[in-house]
Amino acid sequence: MAGLVVLFVLHPHPNPYLRIMSPTARDLPSDIVAEVARFLPIDRLVQASFFPNAAPNVAQYELRQRIKDAIEPYIERTAFDDFIEYLRASEGAIVGSVVREVLLLNGPTQPRRKATNLNITTSFGMEGVMRSFLRSQGYRSRALPPSERRSSSVDVIERFDRRTPCETRTILLSVSATRALSVVLCTPYSAQMCAITHNSVVCMLPRATLANESLVVEGAPASSNAEDLTFSVIPNNSHWTSPCGLQCPATWRKTPDDDGAAIYSWSMDDGQFTSWGSVEDDGRSFLRSEPLIWRVHSRCHNDHCPNKVLFEDRSRYLRP
Repeated sequence: MAGLVVLFVLHPHPNPYLRIMSPTARDLPSDIVAEVARFLPIDRLVQASFFPNAAPNVAQYELRQRIKDAIEPYIERTAFDDFIEYLRASEGAIVGSVVREVLLLNGPTQPRRKATNLNITTSFGMEGVMRSFLRSQGYRSRALPPSERRSSSVDVIERFDRRTPCETRTILLSVSATRALSVVLCTPYSAQMCAITHNSVVCMLPRATLANESLVVEGAPASSNAEDLTFSVIPNNSHWTSPCGLQCPATWRKTPDDDGAAIYSWSMDDGQFTSWGSVEDDGRSFLRSEPLIWRVHSRCHNDHCPNKVLFEDRSRYLRP
């Protein structure tokens, strides 16, 4: 299903564990598949789910464990199921560095450092259940001043802190002025355009994000905390060595039918598993929650992309 789940054709890979993931290894026992899955980057994990026997459930289990591990510093594992249910009830999503940790695990590049907080966004007026849940987990909250809101897409930001004898854990809850999706797309960095919902991991620009690189959104205000970022900020995509395709930064994209996004479906229950990204209640529903038109930049710098040629041709034609 083109555009719903981004898949990658099997080919040689530096990870030695991938050598047995070939069409000649279809009868591998589930315990071996599970061991292999622990070392796969997320795109390869999707590939593993298409192998027979227990591979689909193994892949689902592995992705679920990665999400649990990523948020465990902030949400106890015993409360994970409740947290995901409240995430669904608030029409919300996990955003920020924690999402990139899940996306980049076992990949060729890693975040510069571990996440220092957990970022959550909810739809407008739906934050009450999440607020109550976080307080039940020992967090105390305070509303941040309006100056902390970097976009009109954010209505309120609350900071939740939980102190222990050794450390303080922080969760930032951003309430959207509309739907959670608008908060994901209002960021000044393309690497932050990713989210974990109750049943999907969504990445709007996987080509750059999975390389731990980020373009700066044209017109975005300058950031004063660049040194705190866990990804590399690149001036443009001139170093790309193949056509941009659906992920060209100069292409206007529409969220209801965004063919450039990578969507990895996951489930709280193996019994509910059907297939990756093929059911209606998956990441597609998150993208359909609000019709938005967006792009990263007005110009593409990739020599292999036809959009760069078109831009230069237009510039020459319009030049006085």
